[in-house]
Amino acid sequence: MVKILSKKIFIIIFLLSLVFSFTSFAVSSKTAIEQNAINILNGSYAPYIFNKDHQLYLKANAIKNSNKSIHTVIIGSSHLQSLFTKDVGTNCINLSIGGGTFQDKLNTLGLLEYYKVKYNRVIMDFTMVELCNFIIGDSKTNPLNSFGKYFIEVIKNKKKSKPIIDFNKYYKNVDGYDLTRKYNEEELDKNLFYYRQDFSTLYSNLVYINREAHMSKIDEIMESEANIAKFKISKEAKYIVIDMIKYFNNNNIKVNLMMIPKPPDIFDKLEMYKFPVVREMTELFINLVVNYGCRIEGAYDPHFIGATMEDFYDCYHMYPESFKKFYKFD
Repeated sequence: MVKILSKKIFIIIFLLSLVFSFTSFAVSSKTAIEQNAINILNGSYAPYIFNKDHQLYLKANAIKNSNKSIHTVIIGSSHLQSLFTKDVGTNCINLSIGGGTFQDKLNTLGLLEYYKVKYNRVIMDFTMVELCNFIIGDSKTNPLNSFGKYFIEVIKNKKKSKPIIDFNKYYKNVDGYDLTRKYNEEELDKNLFYYRQDFSTLYSNLVYINREAHMSKIDEIMESEANIAKFKISKEAKYIVIDMIKYFNNNNIKVNLMMIPKPPDIFDKLEMYKFPVVREMTELFINLVVNYGCRIEGAYDPHFIGATMEDFYDCYHMYPESFKKFYKFD
C-alpha cells in the first residue's frame, strides 16, 4: 500500500514538474521585444525609444498579443502618438510610428488582418508627402513589409501570400534598455517619454522646455521643405488608398482621416498652397468624403483650422494640447 502511494506521489510530482517546466519555457521563449509589448498590454509603462525599428516591432507585437476586439485603432505618424483612450472616448490601441510612412500603415493593417483583430473605427493621419514616390516595400529588407503585401492582396481580392510570422528574429536590440522591465506611474521620469497601456505616448516635459532650440532650425528646415514643390502623388498609392477605404466600408469600420498642417511661417513663406501635392492630396480627400463617406479632420493649410506658430513645439509638430483642440475624435 505504501509503495503504491509513494508511486502515485512520485507521478504527481513528476507531472507537476513537467507543467512548471513547460510554463517556464513558454515565458522564457518570448523575445525581449515581445515581452516588452506584453508588459505594456498588461498595464505597465515602458520607455519610449527613439528608434524606428524598435517602434515597428513593438507595435507589431502589440497587435500579435492584443485583445482581438478593439473599438478604435490609431494608425499614423508621430503627430498621432499622444492620442490615448480618454481622447478618443473609447478603448483603443495607438499603433502610430515616429517617422511612419504609408508603407508602415499598410504593414500595420496587414498585421491586424492576419492576427484577426476586430475594430470598429480607424483614425489615420496623412502628411503632405506621404503618398509621393511610393514603392511597395521589399520583405527582404524588412520582414514586416510582408504584412503590407498581404493587406494589399486582401483589399484587391488577390491570392494571399503568407507573411513572415517569425519576424521577431530579425529585431535588433537597442543598447541601454532592459525591455523586460516593468514601470509603474510612480517611477516615471518627467523628462522622458513613455508608452501608456494603450501604446500612446506620454510626452516629456522637454517638449515644452526645448521649443526655442527646435524653432532656431526653421530656416534649415524650410530649405529642405521647399523640395516638396516638386512632389506629386504616386498613382499606385492613390489607388491603394481608395481600395483601403472600400475595405473599411465593406467591414463596417468608421474612418477618421487627419490632414496634418505645416507651421504657418513655413507654409506662408514657401507658398505651399501653390504646391501640386497640396492640391492633389486635397482633391483625393474630397473624393473620399463625397464618394466613400470618410470623415476628414484638419487641413494642410494651418490657417484653415486656425493654428498659429504658438501651437507648434518644433518645425513639424503641434503640442498635444493644440492638436486635440483642432481635431475631434468623437
